[in-house]
Amino acid sequence: MRALLFACVCLAALGATGCQAAYTSIRKTGDNQYLLTRTKQGPFSVYGNLYACKASADGGSLTCTEVAEP
Repeated sequence: MRALLFACVCLAALGATGCQAAYTSIRKTGDNQYLLTRTKQGPFSVYGNLYACKASADGGSLTCTEVAEP
């Protein structure tokens, strides 16, 4: 019974961690064009995505499309 309770607590703690994400790099590649790297961390792995972004004419926002993912 204790082992079952311990396993349930461990699974609940693992599920509560969630997936964390951070933007780790932004590089200008041309006029109003950027490459953006986003790193995600799951409970058992870390992986990243690469985005190609274009800034709006007024510089107020970025429009991004995913270039590559693992």
